[in-house]
Formats: sequence, structure tokens, C-alpha cells
Amino acid sequence: MPPISSEIPRDMWKMFWKIKSIPKCLNLSWRACKSVLPVMKNLSSRGLEVDIRCPCCGEREESSVHALLLCEEVNQIWFASHLGGRVLINDDVPFVVWFYDCM
Repeated sequence: MPPISSEIPRDMWKMFWKIKSIPKCLNLSWRACKSVLPVMKNLSSRGLEVDIRCPCCGEREESSVHALLLCEEVNQIWFASHLGGRVLINDDVPFVVWFYDCM
């Protein structure tokens, strides 16, 4: 996992588990923050011979950030949701940093 920004306090996980949400959503977010989702980049880093490009768009490497936030297919879902917006994040920002900024 990439180094976590110094902006994230040590008690982030205490704050994280107090979020009122569906347990499955919290679990998915926790796995994304810990970089343990079975996305192509993680599977490749664990020795599996896979094409690391996103299976949906085929344009970029499939990381947690790409799969959950940046893929054009996912962006359409975010835009159509009741949140009605675009997610702004760079490829090189770890998911945990983006998630903490949202908290």
C-alpha cells in the first residue's frame, strides 16, 4: 500500500467505524482503503498473470481508485446517483486519502 498522507490522523479508523452506513458499504470502503480489493493491479502484484487494464473501459490500469471512482463506466453511475456529481481525484492519490477527505 502506498504511504498514507501525513494529513490522516492516527484515529481515522475509530472515526471510520463510527460512520452510520450499511455494513457492506463500510466493509467495501475499508477494503479499498487497505488496498485489498481484488482489482487487477492488486491481483498482478500478488503474482497472478492478469491484464492489469480495467475490464470495463480497457483504458487504464484497474486500481481501487480507478474501479470505484475514475472509470468512465463508474463515473456515469456516480453522476446518475442522488449525489449527482463527478468525483474529483487523481490516479496517484491513494483511496484512503480521498476517503478521509470525504469524511
